[in-house]
Amino acid sequence: MSSLNQKRSGILYWPSIYFSFKKHRIYRMSKISFRPVTEDNWNAVVQLYAGKEGSKHVAPNTHTVVEAFASGLSDGLNAIYANKILIGLVWYRQWNKRWPGIIFISRFMLDEKFQGKGLGTLVFGAILRRILRTCSPDSIWISADSEIALHIYRKAGFVERTDKTGIEFKRRFKETLLCLKNETEAI
Repeated sequence: MSSLNQKRSGILYWPSIYFSFKKHRIYRMSKISFRPVTEDNWNAVVQLYAGKEGSKHVAPNTHTVVEAFASGLSDGLNAIYANKILIGLVWYRQWNKRWPGIIFISRFMLDEKFQGKGLGTLVFGAILRRILRTCSPDSIWISADSEIALHIYRKAGFVERTDKTGIEFKRRFKETLLCLKNETEAI
């Protein structure tokens, strides 16, 4: 059975976008959804906390929201919900004008209350499906310096870029650059 269809501990992994757990007021099957960050939800979004460990690896949401709007690239800035409960934030954008077919997932975080329950893998699958449906990218890139994040991304099919771009990225930002499809020959 493909890792994309596995069931473990009562949690249904993607391609389904549903999950179930009993600890945090989500008792029934809940649908993962995305809403743009707007004046209606931005305050709740910036109060999400990645936890002590997570905060070492992801910028505060205040920084992410300001950066997205200041750069004019806020189209891919979305609050992540399970039913009507805000659980995280994602920001994806075009890599750069030179390579317009590449979507870069710049930020992905879940509030600490929702970590360690298999939701990272599930939500990440929903993010990928959303990007594929709304952006039609040639490739999707992401970076990380956390072993937990790298595990989730590799499980989703991402591979490390070991070409000049990947090496330069790691040197400059101290993070591993991964892509869903290794297209180093085409770039």
